[in-house]
Order: sequence, then structure tokens, then C-alpha cells
Amino acid sequence: MSIHDDPGLSGDIWAGKVESVEVARARYEESPRSEFTAWVSTLYSFRRVPRYCVELAALALEIMERAIEYVHELEIQESIGQGSADTADVLSTVLLWLSGHQDTVGTNLIHATSKRLAFWGLRVAEYVPGEHTPALLATTYAEILMQEGEHYTARGYLRIALAFAPFIKKREQRARVWRRLGTLYLRSLNPMGCWYLARALLARGIPAAVRRKTLSFWK
Repeated sequence: MSIHDDPGLSGDIWAGKVESVEVARARYEESPRSEFTAWVSTLYSFRRVPRYCVELAALALEIMERAIEYVHELEIQESIGQGSADTADVLSTVLLWLSGHQDTVGTNLIHATSKRLAFWGLRVAEYVPGEHTPALLATTYAEILMQEGEHYTARGYLRIALAFAPFIKKREQRARVWRRLGTLYLRSLNPMGCWYLARALLARGIPAAVRRKTLSFWK
């Protein structure tokens, strides 16, 4: 069973159980091609654990290669589906993080690839109530634009995320979107960011690990 399709393993990852990383590693080693994105997502979830942070950074070149390959696929076939948008979300988010990591080489190319991937992910995502992927992609793209000084354009993408956030079905993902919105609004010195972070903290039924990430949102 895939890492993300296993509710028990997925729940353990959301709950921040470090032992779940090794379970996910075993799944990845069984099917490295099909499980690559899920494995990268798992390492990213535990990036605050030093050994997994180092391991994720060491995968930068392979992630870049997969991302460039994936961008080409999306550019050729725009109507691939929600699964393609999910992959674009994971890889663009991780690449954006890698572009700011001090041990990563070629940060400009990584940053540019993250932007292209987020853009195409937004093109193929399904914009239906309850979906979290469009909101996550919108916050990633907005963050990239803000880093480039395009604050006015970024606000439009933040509004997309704001429109989706209250209706996201998965509680953990809903809290994650509110956390991202809070972080980005505070970076723009907009006090509404405090309210969005509060919504992330007050979300019902989410693991304590998700709340802890909100409490350390600046990291």
C-alpha cells in the first residue's frame, strides 16, 4: 500500500511520530519510482529533525530532476487531474524550502523550478469546495511572488487560498492552510495574520504535532 494511501501511516506522520519515517522508508525502498513524492513529503514533514533535514537536502538534485520532468509533462498535458496537482504541490513546496536552505547548491534554478511547478499545478488543480491542494499551491505561489517583490500579484493568490480555507474537508490540511496564510500575512506586516494563525491553532480534532508547527510558524 502507498504511503499516502495508508490511513494508519498517514495519521502517524501527521501526529509527528518519528518511527513512522522508517515505515515510510521501507515502502519507498520497495517502490522507489512510484513512492518518491510521498517519501519526499514524509521527510519534509520531519525536516525539523536534524537527520531527516540533512537527508532531504541531500535529495535536492533528484528532486530537481523529477520536478523538471514533471513540469514538462504538465506543460504538454494540462488536463492530467488532481493527482498531478498534488504532486506539483509537494515538489514545489519542498523546492521552495530547499531554495532557502544554506547547504543547497543552485538555489536560483531551484527557486525558478518551484515557481513553474506551482504555476502549472494551479492550472491543472480541481477547484471544488473541500479540496486543499489549490489553496496550498496558491500559498506557495504567493510566497514565491512575495520573495520576488510582486506583493500586489501575490495578494490575488492569497485570496484564492482564503476562499478555499474554511471549506477544506481534511482538518489537518485546513489547519496547514491557515498556518501558511497567517505566516505570509505577518511577513507583509498585516495583523490579519494573527487571526489566521489563531484559526490554525483552534482547529478541532488535529494532532498536537500540527499545533506545535503553528506555534513555531516562523521556522
